[in-house]
Parts: sequence; structure tokens; C-alpha cells
Amino acid sequence: MSVLKKPFKIALVQMEVQRNKAANIAKAQNMIKEAAKNSNVVVLPEMFVCNYDRKSFEENAEPIVEFDKDESASAARMMSKAAKENGVYLIGGSIPEKRKDGWVYNTTA
Repeated sequence: MSVLKKPFKIALVQMEVQRNKAANIAKAQNMIKEAAKNSNVVVLPEMFVCNYDRKSFEENAEPIVEFDKDESASAARMMSKAAKENGVYLIGGSIPEKRKDGWVYNTTA
């Protein structure tokens, strides 16, 4: 049996998303930084990069790629960078991802 040796705090981020993916990603990045001041784990909301509707999912979907090697994976790159810079564990809510065959998925990072 494992026992926690150090308590941790979880921050649940709530944010109103806009139709602008870049603005939503920047807002989430700022909210991660703010939440990291008082927590060890930060949780972003589902579909934080776009409005919650099928058209928005398709318009804002990121390709399923190695995010550190592909500029189009902006949300995934931001989450990785923000977690590292702020020293937190990050549960990335979810983002829309698109396979090569066109299927769009609600993916948690």
C-alpha cells in the first residue's frame, strides 16, 4: 500500500472560451500560471480551445502528431511547456484532434 508523504492541492480551472483558438490557448496558459501559485495539480476544462459544438471541433482540431515536432499542435505544446515552466502536473481537459482519415476525437492530454 502506498501512502502520500506530502499533501497536494488541485486547482480546477474554469474559463469562458471564445471562437478564437489562439486566445483560448493563451488564456489557459495564463490561468495555469496563476493556479500554479497555490497548487501542485492543475486541471483544465473539457474542450478549452473552442466552443463545444461539432463545427468548432472540426475547425479547431489539431492533427494527431508528435506535438514537440509539429507546429500545428499548439494546444499540446502549450500544455507541455506550461506544466514544465510552472512545476505542476497538468490534466489538460481535452482538445479536438483529427486523424488523417478525417475523424475528430475529444482527446484528453
